Amino acid sequence: MNRAVTPDAHEPGPDNCGPPASRPVLITIIGRQWLQDDPPSQVKVVTEGIWACENGETVLTYQESEASGLGQTQTKLTLHDDESVSMLREGDHAMRMDFRPGARHITNMSTPYGSLSMGLFTSAVSSTRDENGGRVRITYAMDAHMAKALNTKLDISYRYV
Repeated sequence: MNRAVTPDAHEPGPDNCGPPASRPVLITIIGRQWLQDDPPSQVKVVTEGIWACENGETVLTYQESEASGLGQTQTKLTLHDDESVSMLREGDHAMRMDFRPGARHITNMSTPYGSLSMGLFTSAVSSTRDENGGRVRITYAMDAHMAKALNTKLDISYRYV
């Protein structure tokens, strides 16, 4: 992953997961979705979360808002050193999504209304981090059953508070 970091004994860095091992962050998520040539619709959510370092990897955890349509769901985003990102959702809408550039991932989403199988094809993943926080960008297409693929761009930024 592309990380612009100046390590400091008091700030988290890629090789420095010492104190603090976790800290609060303000997370901004901008999601854009569109079908084929349609103009994208955009949703922006700002929420509080927790940054942590687990096994040397950056982990962001936050509660989904009602505006996202995911009800009582907690999301855990893990930034791996191999240019991939994992998203684990637990609660009303449970699922795991693995984003690896150029790879397809099949997943199941469990909802209060039943289960849905989906395919994800990731075209791009990038991540940067500095002394104030960081940013993750993911571009992927998602399809379910015989429906047209829904294109998505996620821009997730976090700032230490």
